Amino acid sequence: MTPPPDTRSLRVVWIVAVVLTLIAAIETSAVTGRPLIVGVALIVVTLVKIALVMAEYMEIRHAPVWLRAGAMTWIVATAVVLLSSVVWT
Repeated sequence: MTPPPDTRSLRVVWIVAVVLTLIAAIETSAVTGRPLIVGVALIVVTLVKIALVMAEYMEIRHAPVWLRAGAMTWIVATAVVLLSSVVWT
């Protein structure tokens, strides 16, 4: 059985996710004429937020190794697909 979630760490992850969202919003409005840079940066920020949510809110960090590896593999595969679609279009 997994231990109950630490509310302090959940708050920290939530704050980090909000800050990353704000950075992404500022970045998209500040960088004009460079859609490749904006697209790649937004995908990277989004994938970091996904990793944080999976680790803390979905409690993947307490899961068996095979499940953590599967979650990280999914994030990396998604990153490859999304980044390749942005770079090669």
